[in-house]
Amino acid sequence: MIIDTTFDKFCDFEDCLFIADVVVKNVKFSADTNLAGNKGTPVEVVFDGDLVIENVVGIIDMNTFRST
Repeated sequence: MIIDTTFDKFCDFEDCLFIADVVVKNVKFSADTNLAGNKGTPVEVVFDGDLVIENVVGIIDMNTFRST
């Protein structure tokens, strides 16, 4: 759970695996995040449970994957 938090810099979740539900509530991503981004890439975040988003400020689905 990430609750009542502010991230002042970009928050990178690239290539993470969450094996339970993830709750993000009352959170501010000042410089955005890729928590729900990078869909279909080798570094997409994987959620075995649900991703619950409530009252979140900032872009949470940035695509940061760069293929070489």
